Amino acid sequence: ATLQRSDFRRLAVEPLDSADRRRWINAFPDWMPTGLWLADLSVAEREAAFSVMAATLSARGFAEVRQAMKVNRALGEFINHSCDTINEFGYFFTIFGQPSRTAPWGWRLMGYHLCIYCTIVGDQLVLTPSFVGAEMAEIDDGPHAGVRVLQEEQRSGLELASSLSASQRARAVLYPSILRKDLPPHLAGPDGRHLAVSGQDNRVIPYEGIRADA
Repeated sequence: ATLQRSDFRRLAVEPLDSADRRRWINAFPDWMPTGLWLADLSVAEREAAFSVMAATLSARGFAEVRQAMKVNRALGEFINHSCDTINEFGYFFTIFGQPSRTAPWGWRLMGYHLCIYCTIVGDQLVLTPSFVGAEMAEIDDGPHAGVRVLQEEQRSGLELASSLSASQRARAVLYPSILRKDLPPHLAGPDGRHLAVSGQDNRVIPYEGIRADA
């Protein structure tokens, strides 16, 4: 309702069964995604899109998404490259279906290092696929100095790894290095170490590592 331009209103909403709903990437798409490019919107229009996200994410989750977007801007400025896309508002926001209290609908935010899907059916909500990344994980200079992303996850992961005994770690750590030359061929290809990536819907991935009960 806040969108002033008719072409924005047309771009904002896709059918729930749109083929584009099953396409996503957390880098640079090689197709023209549907939806609104947040950088093109007015402040009021952009805040309206954020209000949709905030209403369906937890407070911590929404804060993490916004921090990841700010980190993206810092990355673009740091590398001085692709600043038209690697920036705070370089994301596509799309609504799929018509918002309803009963009928299924949803939204998607997609861009560099960040992809969030939300599907809503009545009072049920599903947030998948979802990807939040950060490069860098903390900003120490500029207008967003002090913004930090994924710190709790990083700290918890290190605490878990440090708590393992030598025998547990031998089972939990699959490879001693993440460099491609040190990995088996199936992990050293174009997708690197990503096993559940864009275009891999319903892929069955064998269990590896150490079980939680061990």
